[in-house]
Amino acid sequence: MVDKPTMSFQQTSGFEKELEQRRESKSEENEIEREKAKKERKREIRRSQFKKIAEKRTIDIVDKIRILGNTANRSMYEYKEEEVEKIFKYIRKSLDLQKEKFTFSKKSKNNFKL
Repeated sequence: MVDKPTMSFQQTSGFEKELEQRRESKSEENEIEREKAKKERKREIRRSQFKKIAEKRTIDIVDKIRILGNTANRSMYEYKEEEVEKIFKYIRKSLDLQKEKFTFSKKSKNNFKL
């Protein structure tokens, strides 16, 4: 009969500790992966919401501009060139202000230095 090799208590204990450490490490890695996946899902949801709302609002705005264009009918309306310029200047200014909100520039708008 062949004797089976036996481990001392210290060897067994060290082996079990190593196994436990590997399990904990794997568990931490899994948790990190779950957090990454969760953040990615949130990002995808926010992206989808942005696209849905931005598309609808853009279509609504363009439709309103088209309706404004209907007032160009001189047989129905009377207006001065200055009034038309004032209208479109106001629209351009409003568009520019809103577009600034979408810029990705890292530059600070405050250029304060001592």
